[in-house]
Amino acid sequence: GVSDGPPPTWHTPFVMPVDSPRTTFPISAISTKFVEMKEKSGRFKQMDERELNIYASAYTAGHEISVMDLKLGTFASRRWATVPERFARAEERHVAQNLAAILEAGTSTLCKWDDKNFFATNHDANPADPTAGTFSNYQSSALDPAVLANLQAEMTTMRLVKDENGNKLGVEPAEIWLPTEKFQVVSDQLSKDYLANGESNTLKGKLKPVHIP
Repeated sequence: GVSDGPPPTWHTPFVMPVDSPRTTFPISAISTKFVEMKEKSGRFKQMDERELNIYASAYTAGHEISVMDLKLGTFASRRWATVPERFARAEERHVAQNLAAILEAGTSTLCKWDDKNFFATNHDANPADPTAGTFSNYQSSALDPAVLANLQAEMTTMRLVKDENGNKLGVEPAEIWLPTEKFQVVSDQLSKDYLANGESNTLKGKLKPVHIP
C-alpha cells in the first residue's frame, strides 16, 4: 500500500486537460430578459466580452534507486514498484493543495468576471448591465458551521445569487466544504436525527460534508 492516504476527490470538477502553455477562456455576459416592446425597433443590449488567460507552470518530483538495491534489495525493490502510484497520488494532492491555496486567497485575488475579489459582497450580476444588481458570495464575519442555524442562513444567501438578468440563478446547495478542524463536528451534526433540544434535524441528508485538508 501507498502511505500517502486516499486521493482527494473534491477538486476533480476543476481539473481539465490543456494542449497549450497558454489557455484563453472567453468570458461573456449578456442579459436576455423580456421587456414590454413599446416601439417597433424593440430593445437591444450589447454583449460584454473579455478573456482570462491561464499560463502553464512546470513542476517536478523524482525518485532514484541504485541498480544494486534494485537487484538485491528485496525491500527496496518492493518500494520501488509503488513509485508510479505514488507519483499519481502526489500529483492529485499537488493540484488540490494549489486549488485550496487559491480559495484561501479569495478575498484578495481579483476575479475576471467583474474585477472584484473572488470572494466579495458586491459581485456584479452582469458587468455589462448595472441594473442587474449585485450578489454576495462572501461572509465577512465568520460564522460557526457547527451551528445549524448558520448553515440555514448561508444556504439562503446562496439561493439569492443572481443571474445575468438580475433574477435568482437557481443555486441549490448540496455540499459543505470543511477544514479538518470543523469536519468531524459538522459531519456529526448533519447526521443526527434529533437535535439537543429534541427537535428533528431538518438538515439531515440535505448537505454532504466534504473534508478539505
